[in-house]
Amino acid sequence: MVSAGTILKEKRLASGLSLSQISQQTRITITQLEAVEAGDVGYFQDDPSFYRFRALSYGRLLKVDEVALKKQVEIDLENYYQELSETQQLKKIQITENVKAKTELLSPRRRQIDLPWMSMILVIIIVIATVGFVFINHILNNQPEPVLDEGVAVEFPLVITPKDDIEIPDMVIPKEFSINKVSGTNFEIYNANPEPVLNIIITRQTTYLWFKKNGSYLTNPKSGEKYGDLGTTSELKVPLSILANDLVELEFGLFSNIKLEIDGTEIPLNATYPTNRVKIVLVFKEE
Repeated sequence: MVSAGTILKEKRLASGLSLSQISQQTRITITQLEAVEAGDVGYFQDDPSFYRFRALSYGRLLKVDEVALKKQVEIDLENYYQELSETQQLKKIQITENVKAKTELLSPRRRQIDLPWMSMILVIIIVIATVGFVFINHILNNQPEPVLDEGVAVEFPLVITPKDDIEIPDMVIPKEFSINKVSGTNFEIYNANPEPVLNIIITRQTTYLWFKKNGSYLTNPKSGEKYGDLGTTSELKVPLSILANDLVELEFGLFSNIKLEIDGTEIPLNATYPTNRVKIVLVFKEE
């Protein structure tokens, strides 16, 4: 299969250059050059966008058509992300099939046990409802009206004092959502909604973004892509599915004029950060 690495390797061989010579001139290690020539995006799995940077730098040295090379690089990255997504889907399908097979093995026995019990419960409910109906209509409704002796005054409204032995259950107070700033780039998110929305507000600039949850790259939105608009303010809303102690990492290629929010609550970032790559870490906790 043709890849950007195939184009680069053919150009290098035609130019009579060795990988060692390319490494000396580009400051890219020979191992990384071999991965690029093999089209092995997975070698850069910690940050697949490095495949793009290494391939384009390699191509500039060999004076390869940058537009065509860049197009092929994007195809290589798209194929890599697609393979990751397909692998995850196959795992989900396998798990579903295993659960379905176990359920089918158990289902005859469950029908034998559950149906008689359901019938018995239904009969009990009908009997209780019938007794209650008879009690309300034939006993309570036929009670004689009380006769008040003349001269006895009744004051209204009547005040009923509860007995001391009546227990009033405690009210359940919802846990308060809060954000704790551990350091300039590390934050603890307490009592968040299980499916919060992370809002990234980018004002009049573009930046490359990478998204990880518990060490794995998210498939949506894609990592290593350029986001934002030089002419206006852009908002990127990232839906998350969160459990306690989940860790979300955000990396920015250019960090300025950036604001982050969780379900509309602003994350208290520092006033200034380095303009180059910055990583923000969010740890979700429950009190």
